[in-house]
Amino acid sequence: MEQKIYISLKEAESLVFNKIIVLPKTRLGIERAQKDWSIAIYIKNETFTEYANLIVLVAGAVLKFEIPLKEENLFLNHFRVPKGLLVLADRKYRESNDEDKTLDFPDELDYTNEIRFFKFIRRGLMNCFALAINNSISKEFSNEVYNNINNLTFSEFNLNLIKEILLNDFYPIKERNDGNFYAESVKRFNWFGAYIFNEFPEIKKLNENDLNEARQWFLNFKDKENSKSIQNAISNVPDIFFEEFEFILGYYIAASFYEESNIGEDFYNVILAQLKKIKLEKNSKVIYWSIFFQALFKDDLDFLYVIASYQKQQLILENKLLQLLFSEIEPSNATFEIVELQKRQGVAEYLQLQDGGELIEPTFITEEDEIELLKNNFSNQNMLNIGVDTGAHSSLNFLFRNKCATNNMGFSLNLKSKPSKVTFYINDKSEVKDWLKELKIKTKPISKLIDNNKKALVGFLLPESYDRSLLKVYEWILQNADKSKSIKTIVIVLLVDEEVEYIQSPEFQNKKNEMEKFLKSKFGENTSVLVKNERIKSDGEIKRNLKHLLEQYSIKDIELVNENIDDKIRNWIISVNNEFVVDSDIKNYYTFLNK
Repeated sequence: MEQKIYISLKEAESLVFNKIIVLPKTRLGIERAQKDWSIAIYIKNETFTEYANLIVLVAGAVLKFEIPLKEENLFLNHFRVPKGLLVLADRKYRESNDEDKTLDFPDELDYTNEIRFFKFIRRGLMNCFALAINNSISKEFSNEVYNNINNLTFSEFNLNLIKEILLNDFYPIKERNDGNFYAESVKRFNWFGAYIFNEFPEIKKLNENDLNEARQWFLNFKDKENSKSIQNAISNVPDIFFEEFEFILGYYIAASFYEESNIGEDFYNVILAQLKKIKLEKNSKVIYWSIFFQALFKDDLDFLYVIASYQKQQLILENKLLQLLFSEIEPSNATFEIVELQKRQGVAEYLQLQDGGELIEPTFITEEDEIELLKNNFSNQNMLNIGVDTGAHSSLNFLFRNKCATNNMGFSLNLKSKPSKVTFYINDKSEVKDWLKELKIKTKPISKLIDNNKKALVGFLLPESYDRSLLKVYEWILQNADKSKSIKTIVIVLLVDEEVEYIQSPEFQNKKNEMEKFLKSKFGENTSVLVKNERIKSDGEIKRNLKHLLEQYSIKDIELVNENIDDKIRNWIISVNNEFVVDSDIKNYYTFLNK
């Protein structure tokens, strides 16, 4: 059974970004949207934690957000909640100045630090969990993660170090006032050494010789590029550090190589490469702690979601963490079990989470099938067998190998393919029609160059290339077709390679507006112009924009201009809806990072 809990927009924002919310227990008595409580969250019955007249709700308990229609853009783009977690309701968000003390947040209790610790530690755990269920690293690593979640605990030293780091907002540093320049990784190493030799359990009880030995051992890590020195230290761990060795080394690797691995969701590959240099690429405990500590300061991981079949496991993880940080909450005996899921079901849940709608099992296709689906009369070798009348359209001369024309000198014909293979596409009233018929060369109406079922036209255009592009041919087809085509939507993507600052400048926006006006004069008011900057490696924005414009159409209804495209761009078009999925494209389908 499900139940609704009503919260304010501000509380919804807190839940989305902090992954936890504390509410007065009286909130359970609200049965409909009222005053400021216009957001409803759907949860399974009693999946919240209750204590001291409060309820604590974690992100994994939320099945859906029911929101006013006008807040959809806010939730999708600012809160970055997947579309599959949103239910739209026809109601307004109403601000209220009335004070209702029974509904106030409990100001008398300060949970600021606990909520902060929960948010950041959850990042580390959730990232390890995502890599484990997607089997991104190894079976041994996945087992390490599952074991750690089932027995979630931190030693006093572990937890104190983590809290100290989080209270500093980033990996802490310690300067050396000797006039020399030091890299950030060195300053982090300095701080870590000072912390260990001040705070590590029993460190103050060591005799002078053992303490000096421990310091000398730690100094082996001073140069992060000195693999030989680090390997020597790994093989001679002092007894005092033996139990915490993997934890210590995990933090050291994460803090030392943060800049090198600050490159998207696959950052863990940089960590694995560094561990391979010191022969620890198979040590699952060190890998676990390295990834955990690196994930703490990767904000995007707040928008990492799991598919429905794994939401129960996420909830167990979050509740176990909750019980560690909120001392008043009694620990539960919930056990973490891995779900065996067929790929088709996993991908269906992934696509539903990402795009919303009904749960529909996708049709898997290969990259070859993808090319075939988007094939048209201008694809591959087809272009070699097209002929056109260039007499009245000289701009088409250099685009086609087969062409004919009439002028005051008579009829001219230029063929690069065998006559039996060529088809000329001409107007019914064209003067060349009788000539071609006499020569027994096939002819068809211009309209036949675009299949009748096509409802959307999509093209990718390089700067200053329109007059010699295939889009110019499509303009000619649409303007000269004997029958009106059924194309309802035209999308043209401008491919640019510019500095981000320039793309955001008024100068570029003016150029884009001028180009949009020009293209609408050629193709009509139903033309939309998008921009893809090659210097932006992420393709999330262009995929979202294409999806918004094209998701209503079947893939077979889309005419993709066969110019300036590759496998990546074909994939953008295939992914505008969930009709087809390229089998090799979605690997980590148990989790969705909402970029």
